[in-house]
Amino acid sequence: MSPSVVAGGLPAPSPMASSYRWAPWHGLEMAKTVNERSAYASRTLLARDAFVGTDTWETQINNNVLVVGPSGSGKTRGHLMPNVLEMGSSYLVMDVKGSLHEGMGPVLRAHGYRVECLDLTDPARSTVGYDPLDYVRMEDGVPNTLDILDISGIVCP
Repeated sequence: MSPSVVAGGLPAPSPMASSYRWAPWHGLEMAKTVNERSAYASRTLLARDAFVGTDTWETQINNNVLVVGPSGSGKTRGHLMPNVLEMGSSYLVMDVKGSLHEGMGPVLRAHGYRVECLDLTDPARSTVGYDPLDYVRMEDGVPNTLDILDISGIVCP
């Protein structure tokens, strides 16, 4: 991704609202600024030699991807694994079988990622916990009944 460039004396958009650099009317090469969005300069692989940038400010498109296909069609091997191994973003992966956590977790950890596992079927395998009752507000030492009903409606619809 190229650095932000300002032309015609107009301010360059910046993620920091008060940070603008002005271009001189002469010599556009002098108007180049330091790329403040370099942390977002990654890509999402779509197919062989086809990708889209992940900096939504630059591409003006969102980064959501929906991969649909029958069992065994290569959704994990062909899309998910190559994109996670790009290591250009933060990821939240639903790993029903647990194979991705076991196979890719050590690689991601070795590159500085924090990898957590929440296994609701076998909590002993989890590295983090989840207790929906933590969200129940207490009023004078009594649990809020509406919070309990809301949570129970979500957990058991």
